[in-house]
Amino acid sequence: MNKQSKILVVSSLFTGMNPIFVDGNKSINGMPAYFNVLKTLSDNYHVDMIIISKHKVKNNTKIFKNLNLYHVNNTGERKFYIIISLVNGLLLAKKLIKKNNYNFFYGFGYYSAIVGILSFFTKVPNFRRLFGSFFAFNKAIYKSKVFFHFNLLFKHSLEYLSWILPSNGLIVTDDGTKGYEVAQALNINLNTFHFLKNGVNKKLLSRINPFSKEEVFEQLDISSDVVLGCSSSRLEKWKRIDKCIEICKNVNKNGINFHLVILGEGSMINHLKKFAQSIGIYEKVHFIGSLPHNEALRWVKTCDYFLSFYEFSNLGNSLIEAMHLGRVIISLKQFCFKDLLIDKKNAFLFDELQYLNAGAKIFELEHNKELKSTIKNEIMKVANKFFLDWKDRNLIDLKIINNSLDRE
Repeated sequence: MNKQSKILVVSSLFTGMNPIFVDGNKSINGMPAYFNVLKTLSDNYHVDMIIISKHKVKNNTKIFKNLNLYHVNNTGERKFYIIISLVNGLLLAKKLIKKNNYNFFYGFGYYSAIVGILSFFTKVPNFRRLFGSFFAFNKAIYKSKVFFHFNLLFKHSLEYLSWILPSNGLIVTDDGTKGYEVAQALNINLNTFHFLKNGVNKKLLSRINPFSKEEVFEQLDISSDVVLGCSSSRLEKWKRIDKCIEICKNVNKNGINFHLVILGEGSMINHLKKFAQSIGIYEKVHFIGSLPHNEALRWVKTCDYFLSFYEFSNLGNSLIEAMHLGRVIISLKQFCFKDLLIDKKNAFLFDELQYLNAGAKIFELEHNKELKSTIKNEIMKVANKFFLDWKDRNLIDLKIINNSLDRE
C-alpha cells in the first residue's frame, strides 16, 4: 500500500470532533483516539469519507489534506431514523464505489456496520474501529450465546452488526469495557480481532502548565486555599458525575475546602446543576464546559485530584492523560485494569457502593502530603510504562491494515 491508494471511510460525527468538522477549528474537544487514527489514514491514503450527522459538516483542509468529505443527514436517534441514515449511507457509498476503485473500507463507531455490509457485496476488505462497548454489561451475556446474539440484534441492531459482520480487522479500544469478553461471547474471529489501549500525545502533555493561583481566582472567583478536584467527560448519565458532586460535599463535611471543576458538556448538565444546588454544594462546583484539548489539560494539571466513576469504563483518554500529568486518581475498582491502577499504590479505588469513602481518603491525603506526592509519582511511572505516544500507537493500526492486505 502507498499514498496513491484510495480508501472509503464511514463514520458518525463524534462530539469531540465538532470543532474540526463543524466549526473548522484546528483543535479537538475530545476523542483523540478517533482524531489520531483518522489523521494517520489521511496522511497515508487518499480518503473519501462519509460522515453521518445531524450537523452539516465540511472538510477541514488545514488538517486533512487528502480527504474528501460527504455528508448524510441523521435526524434522530430512534430506530426509524437510524435505519434511514443507514440506508442513505449505503446508497451514497454505492455511488462512490461506482466512481472509484477503493483498496479497502474503514469504519468508525457503530455506523462502521456499513463498511461490513459493503464488503459482503463487493469483496473489498474492510476494517472497523470501535471505541469500547457496553455489551459486556448486558445480562444476556451470562446466558446462552444464542440468546445473547438475538438479544443484541433486537435491542441494539446497528451496534451488533458493527461487531458481528466479517472484517479483515476489528479494532476495539481496551478501556475497561471488557471488549475481549464480548468478542468471545459473539464468536468473533480472534485472528482478526485486535484489543488495543489508546495512546497519548506525550509532547503535548510535556508542555502543559497548570493555571496560576491568580488565574484560578480570576476564572472561578475562589480563594487561594482551596483544594481542587476535577472530572473530564461528556456529561451523560452513565458517566455518573453526580457521584463526583456527592464526594465534593463529603470532603467539605470533613473540613477541607474542596472545589470540583467539571469539564465537558452534555445532556445531563442542567440536571447536574440542579443536583448540586439540591445538596447545598453548588457554590463549590464549577461547570467549565467544553474546551480545546490543551485548555482542558491545563485544568486537569491544575487540580490535584481526578475523579472518574463511569458505570461502564474507567480507562478512557481523560483518565490516561490525568495519569501522565501526575494527578491523584480516584475511581472504582470495577472496570479498571489490575495491572495498571493498583489501590493504595498508585491510585485510590473504591467498591461501587462505597464511593463516598473517597471523601475520607482525600481528607487523609491533605494531611499526609508525603503519601500524596508518592501516589502522584507512582501513577506517572505506570502511565509512561504502559501507554505509547500516538505516533507509535498509530503505527500499530497501519501494521494491522498492511499485514492483512498483504495476505489477500
